[in-house]
Amino acid sequence: MRSSLRKKLMIVLMAATILPISISMLITYNRTTAALTEQAIKDNSKLLFQGKTNLLNYFELFNKLYNTVYFGSNNGDALFRLLQNGLSTDYDEFNQRATISATLQNMAMNSPDIFQVLVHFNKGDHTFLLSGGLLRYENGVKAPDAEHIDWLPSGYVQPSHTSHAYGVDERKKFAYYFPQTVISFHRPILDIPSDRELGRLSIDLKLDYIRTISEMLYTRDKEELWIVNERAQVVYSSDESQIGARAEEDWIKRMLAEKGGHGQFELQTDSFKGIVVYEKLENNYMDWSIAKRIPYHHLYSQARDITRINSLVLGFFLLITVITTIYISYQITKPIKRLLSSIHAMKSGNLEVDIPIHSNDEIGILARRFRQLMEQINHLILREYRLEIASKTNQLKALQAQINPHFMNNALQSIGTLALKHKDRKLYMLISSLGRLMRYNMNSEETIVPLVKEIEHVKAYLDLQMQRFGDKLQAEFFVDPEVEHIEVPKMIVQPLVENVFKHGIGQAEAAVTITVRCCKEEDGAIAISVEDNGKGLAQEEMARLQAALDRPERASADRQHPHIGLANVVMRLRLFFNNESTITLMGREGEGFIVLIRIPMDKGGTAR
Repeated sequence: MRSSLRKKLMIVLMAATILPISISMLITYNRTTAALTEQAIKDNSKLLFQGKTNLLNYFELFNKLYNTVYFGSNNGDALFRLLQNGLSTDYDEFNQRATISATLQNMAMNSPDIFQVLVHFNKGDHTFLLSGGLLRYENGVKAPDAEHIDWLPSGYVQPSHTSHAYGVDERKKFAYYFPQTVISFHRPILDIPSDRELGRLSIDLKLDYIRTISEMLYTRDKEELWIVNERAQVVYSSDESQIGARAEEDWIKRMLAEKGGHGQFELQTDSFKGIVVYEKLENNYMDWSIAKRIPYHHLYSQARDITRINSLVLGFFLLITVITTIYISYQITKPIKRLLSSIHAMKSGNLEVDIPIHSNDEIGILARRFRQLMEQINHLILREYRLEIASKTNQLKALQAQINPHFMNNALQSIGTLALKHKDRKLYMLISSLGRLMRYNMNSEETIVPLVKEIEHVKAYLDLQMQRFGDKLQAEFFVDPEVEHIEVPKMIVQPLVENVFKHGIGQAEAAVTITVRCCKEEDGAIAISVEDNGKGLAQEEMARLQAALDRPERASADRQHPHIGLANVVMRLRLFFNNESTITLMGREGEGFIVLIRIPMDKGGTAR
């Protein structure tokens, strides 16, 4: 019922409802996601810019503290003069240490984030470290230096790392020294206005303020925030295990390589799918980038909620559509079903059947017109054809009374059953073979058969012949399973076998063996051969026969030709397959005879 009008109607009505809603949902979802992406980029760019501004102002505070070295609010330029002149040999005196301590304490009081402050005197390599409110010093300590610190005149902000005492023996000089993760501001102290370096100042800052600022810039557990320097060292990350490490992700390298102070790009990896928005923090003492990664599953959560609501609406309308469609389709197709039922009844011969459709629509008009047509046909049949039908019926009954193939088959089966009752199995087998032979020959509706069926017919034929010739006849069959189901014209092998009894056995003294072979050759062609070890044919006669088979249309036209059966086989093969099908004769007189049928096949396994 694939072409059922009811099904077509249901499909059309459902499609008319589902497709518009589905397309609308798809368009709405795409427009919503695009709008959300655009708005998210705009909002987060503003948010990151504000965070960048706060961080730059924060570090500018410590840059200004550098000026305290030159002139402090409490001690004036006392510390600068000590850096210029160097400490006296009795620098342990209270006044010198008090000056240094007061200056460093004044710096530390400017922000609760200051963990420790270091000042190094190049003259004499004296190092003073204020940590935890205690001032400790160490003599003979080289100025702090490392490959990850750039001692630029304008200063340098070292990213997150574990604090240390800059060469001061904390185990002896500090009762309690607990390292923390800090960010360090380093700047050399110059003998202004010259560029001669007098010492170095380092301020270590805890991450509390940066963490507070950063947490206002992203949604925890849904978004990611990264602050990295120009060397891809992580200053801060929402994944705090990454703080202080070197970032190896490709997207960070891409961001650092981007030109301009801000931007965004789409990121599609196995672990993350979303957008990246970034701002660059650049001044004369730091080059950082602050980036925010927003995954699509968080960004489009609102769009998914809208889609979910639309899906519920679609499901509701779909339910209504299904109910309405079923009702309408049944109402429309119900009279059509009645009309079809009446037509089937008329087809069986009842032309006076009633059509129970009385509506005034197109189907009702069709039913009334069809009823009028049937009445006219019935009238014509009654008047013109009933006598002729009766005559044909009588003729049919007379023909059915004649002996037909079915009657012959039934008679053979009855004789076979009688043979079994008398325990004569040999006679039963012969009768069965004769019955198969007759059924195969008399079945005029079946002109094309599988090769295996043709071989079974040959076997039945040889069963009867072996009863006739006894031990003087043997048969062998070699059939490749690959060719058993190839369809061939009926009765192409049996004439080849029959040819042996016409010309191969004759007055042969020794037993004759008939060998039937069916196989597939290397080029894909099908080869069917019938071979016997009888007396064979003379070379001249074989040449004449081969010439006749090469022109089979002449031999088949001559009803008196001695090998008309072989000529008919060639003709039928060429009609069914192609003109390349051949029959080849081989053998010598007194040494047997071979008839070879060769049928070329194409690459698909069918005849060309």
